[in-house]
Amino acid sequence: MKVKHAKKICQKLSAISLSLLFVWTMNAPVVLAQQEANKKAPPPPAMPKSIRKGENKVKLVKPVQTTTSKAPTDLEITMLRVFPEPLTPMSGTEIKGENLAIVAALNAFKAKGNYEDISDLT
Repeated sequence: MKVKHAKKICQKLSAISLSLLFVWTMNAPVVLAQQEANKKAPPPPAMPKSIRKGENKVKLVKPVQTTTSKAPTDLEITMLRVFPEPLTPMSGTEIKGENLAIVAALNAFKAKGNYEDISDLT
């Protein structure tokens, strides 16, 4: 009889302690959130007394020349700035006179000044 009674008391105490633990853990985030909300935000940084100003001049940059040697190399063609992106050589062997023809076409294209007209490149 005493064992049954002790078992019932142990079950009731376990149920009470678990329910208290459940209630406490459910309310803990709410309490923490309220504590965080009560904290004041730090003040914004102070404005500087003076602001440094640099030069207000535009520095002009000279355009890159589109001249090459008598026998232009792949590197020289890559360095030409006719398009926004540099031309890159294709894999394979170089055909005689091919680089001269490419440079002549690029110079003619750039001399026109009309980037919509690609007749010199085709």
